[in-house]
Amino acid sequence: MSTRSKLQRIQGKLDALTKKWWLYPILLLLFFIPSQASRNFDPRESMDLIGQVLSNPLIYAFPLLMPIAKLIPAVLIGGVMIFGNRMRRAFNVYVALLYIALAIFQTTAVTDRYGLVVITGNLALVLVVGLLWVWEVIVERHNFAPRKRRLREWWVVPVAAVAFLAPVDASTMTKVDPIVKTTKWPK
Repeated sequence: MSTRSKLQRIQGKLDALTKKWWLYPILLLLFFIPSQASRNFDPRESMDLIGQVLSNPLIYAFPLLMPIAKLIPAVLIGGVMIFGNRMRRAFNVYVALLYIALAIFQTTAVTDRYGLVVITGNLALVLVVGLLWVWEVIVERHNFAPRKRRLREWWVVPVAAVAFLAPVDASTMTKVDPIVKTTKWPK
């Protein structure tokens, strides 16, 4: 049996699985996996625990990577728009690695009150997405060939650009200036 037919058989099973109604409630249940902390905490403090993790995740420990994390997707998206499927593998590898890194570092923090904390429900869900992107790297089903889009389909581009270029500090809900790394109040 060839590798290609084996991959097609696995993809067929994945396609059949995603058509099952019960898959989505199971994925929803992943949200309810309790968070884990190195120090004991009252379950009623879960919202505070999650807030502390999301406002100071481990991903903030790598500030030098933030400009690179902004530049690489811009280059890859531009490359996909220009070169189409020739950029497919690079784009898919980057997205898979990004989601796996986000699963680990965006859902984990070291806090003063709770110690090392992992929001396991979020970790599981983001990891599922990351592993599906790894599968996409293997099978290459996405088609990035250039195609004509209607003008009304481009409304999302400015919204995505604002989200991409104007990050918000999760702890204060204020705009963060990525160049000087300071928080500024919106005008």
